[in-house]
Amino acid sequence: MVPEGVSWRAEEIPLTSHQRVGSISHHTRYLCRIDISLMCLEEEKEAEEVGREREEVGEEVGTKTFFLHSTGAISKYESILLLTIVVHDVLLSHYNTDLLLDNSAWLLTHSGPETTIMAMQQSRTFQLQDLLSNAGDGKDEENLSVNDGCIGTYIEEHKIFITMPNGSFIPRPPTAMEILLHEDGRFGHHDPTRAPQFFDAKFCHFSVIPHRPGPKDDTHPYRNWLDTIWYDVADTDIVYSTGYLTHIGLLSREVHSQFQHTFNYIDKCSSAARSSKQFSEEFNGFLSIWCTCLEALVNQTRSVMMDSMTIRVQVAAMQSYWLELVAGLDYMEHYQCQLMGTFTVNLDVAEQHIRAGIPVYLVQPVDQFSNQVILKAEEPVVFPLNTSLPSPPFPVIYKGDPSHPQKFYAMHRFIQIFNTYRNPFNFITISQPSIAHAEHTQAAASSSLSISVATGHPTRNQRGKARALGPLASAQAS
Repeated sequence: MVPEGVSWRAEEIPLTSHQRVGSISHHTRYLCRIDISLMCLEEEKEAEEVGREREEVGEEVGTKTFFLHSTGAISKYESILLLTIVVHDVLLSHYNTDLLLDNSAWLLTHSGPETTIMAMQQSRTFQLQDLLSNAGDGKDEENLSVNDGCIGTYIEEHKIFITMPNGSFIPRPPTAMEILLHEDGRFGHHDPTRAPQFFDAKFCHFSVIPHRPGPKDDTHPYRNWLDTIWYDVADTDIVYSTGYLTHIGLLSREVHSQFQHTFNYIDKCSSAARSSKQFSEEFNGFLSIWCTCLEALVNQTRSVMMDSMTIRVQVAAMQSYWLELVAGLDYMEHYQCQLMGTFTVNLDVAEQHIRAGIPVYLVQPVDQFSNQVILKAEEPVVFPLNTSLPSPPFPVIYKGDPSHPQKFYAMHRFIQIFNTYRNPFNFITISQPSIAHAEHTQAAASSSLSISVATGHPTRNQRGKARALGPLASAQAS
C-alpha cells in the first residue's frame, strides 16, 4: 500500500465524528475502507455535501487498521474541507473524493467506540518542479490571485517557496544572519539600494528604490545618473596626499562635481515637495534630514582627506541617501517602473503592492503549498554584488533575523562612525596595575563598537542628542 522509495513517520491524532482533520487541499486522492462524509465549506455559505460513492479497498490488518494511499491528482476544491469519518463493523466503504491532508498519507485505526487517525508524514524532498503541479487549472496571467504566481521559485535550505504574480523573475532573498561591511563600502545583499529586502512599514519606500539601469534600458527614469549613483569608487578616482601621510586623499574634482550635481537635483526636488505642503510633517522631516546628511557627505568628500576605505563608505552612503530620497518622493508622488520590489509573508502587503504595480515576492513555507497556481518555475536570481570583505575586516554590524528592520537601523548607525573623528579625550585610565582589570577594560573598549552598531537602541553623539534611527525618524541629524 505504501509507495516504494518513500519513508513514513507516524503521529497519532484522536479523531471524533465531525472533527476537522487539518488543512485540506486538492493535490492527491486518497481511498480508504471507511465511510467518509466530505463537506465543502465556502465563505458565508452553508456546508455543501460532496457526492458519495461506496467501494471496498485496502486490506484489513489487526484490529481493523486501514491504509490510505494516493491514486492521482485533481484540483476541484480549493477551500478548507470538513471530513467526517464513520467506521462500519460489517460493510466498509468510502467516498471516492480528491483531497490532501497536510501533504500526508493517513492510517485509521478502529477499536470499539474510539477512532484514531495516524498522520503518516511523507519525507520525499520537495522539488522546484513541484510548484507546477497546479499549472493546468485554467488560470493565466490575467486571472491569477495574490497567492498564485507568473513565476515561482523554491529555496531548499530554508524550505520556502516564493511566488510573484506581477513580474518575470524572482531574486534570492537576503537570508544570511550576519551583516558585514564589504570592500565596496556597502552591505552586500542586505543593502536596500542594491537588492530587495523584506517589507517593513517603517521603511515602506525601500520597495520603490529604482534598480540599476540595464545596458538597453533606455526608458529608465534615472539612467542619466548611472555613472554616479551606481558606480564603484576606484583608486584612480582618489587623489592621494603627497605630504607626510600618503594613504589619505580626496575624491577627484571630476567625480566630486558629479555628486554635487546629483545633490543639487535631489535638493531641488525635495524643497519643492516640502514647500507644496501636501505631505505629512513626518515625511517632510525625512526629506529634510536625509538631504542634510547627503549635503554633509558631499562637503566632507570635497574638503576632508580620508583613507580609501572611508571614501568608499562615504560614496556608498551618498548613493544610498540619494536613492532613498528618490524612492521616498516616488512613493509619495507616483510610482515608476524598474523598481526594487520587496519580499513579504503578508498577503495584505502583497495585494497592496500588486495594485500599485510594485514588484512583490510572496514568501511561504513549503508545507503551505496546496492550490497555488504557478505558471513557471525557475531558480532565484542572485544579483552580482561585491561580497568581498576588506582586510582587515570590520566587526559584525548586525546578527539576527535577516527580515527584521533592526538591521537597517544598525547599518545607518554604522555609517555614522565614518563621519566622526576619534575623540582624543575618550581614553581609559587604569588606577591600579591589575592585569585582570586591565584585560577586562581592554575587552570592553574593543567591544564597544560592535555593541553600539548591533543593538537595537538609539545611540547618542557627544552632544547627547539621539541620532535619527530610520528614514522616517523625526529627530534632527546630528
